[in-house]
Amino acid sequence: MNSPSAAEGIRPGFWGGGEGLHYPDGDIGGGGGAGRADGRAELYYGRGAGVGREARESLLSWLDPGEEERRNRRLFPKDRLNYGLSRALVRYALSLWWRGRHGGGDWEVKPAAWRFAADARGRPEAILPAELAARGAAPPRFSLSHTAAATAVAVAGTGKVGVDLESRRRQVDGLSLARRFLAGCEFRDVAGRSRPGERRDRFLLYWTLKEAYLKALGLGLAGKLSSFAVRPGPGGAVLLYDRERPAGDWRFFTYRLPGGIAAALALEGAGPPPS
Repeated sequence: MNSPSAAEGIRPGFWGGGEGLHYPDGDIGGGGGAGRADGRAELYYGRGAGVGREARESLLSWLDPGEEERRNRRLFPKDRLNYGLSRALVRYALSLWWRGRHGGGDWEVKPAAWRFAADARGRPEAILPAELAARGAAPPRFSLSHTAAATAVAVAGTGKVGVDLESRRRQVDGLSLARRFLAGCEFRDVAGRSRPGERRDRFLLYWTLKEAYLKALGLGLAGKLSSFAVRPGPGGAVLLYDRERPAGDWRFFTYRLPGGIAAALALEGAGPPPS
């Protein structure tokens, strides 16, 4: 798996972990920023542990009443905070991506201005402010993934997009899980690794790639992991086959993110890499 900067067309941004959160109007929490969204898709990654109290208050102020209600349903303070920060990251990612393509001024969409609705499968979709929708503007697509300590948001202008995160520190039996969940060629690849740690890492690589693909399709865990196969390569993977759906045109990207996190992004209809 390559570093985030190695994947063509993906411009990663980071917040948390002491780096703070940057939006073009200024820093929240201090430190570095995520940069302008100028690729075909964008991956944003955050760790709530790095966000200070003042920054948290600013981030949580972006949530709408429905999100705030769902946040307050969480029993434990840590869960309430993680939910709130993940929703703030979605809003931040959408706004920064939008500004990178449409600029500021009367095309600006502040993080608090986004609204969301569920599609037929229950997957949330972004809704632009009415004045921009009336001009014929189309909102980007996005995908959200969590671990216990981290959140990632992938944003794309066209085509389906999915992202998945997994902790590389998880102690799992890669061989038995590969036998249970993966396609035959993928299982054989995992089984061919000589050490348990290598088999675990290889299984998690397949798991993140396949989960990202199913999330892009709007299926999540409802999809059957063994019904399709991917072949990992440098910085990504290719879709070998899909027995239940037309294979289509897909690109996959893989990352090693801070905090021992493995990430994968699936992007539909990507075509050639951007120049």
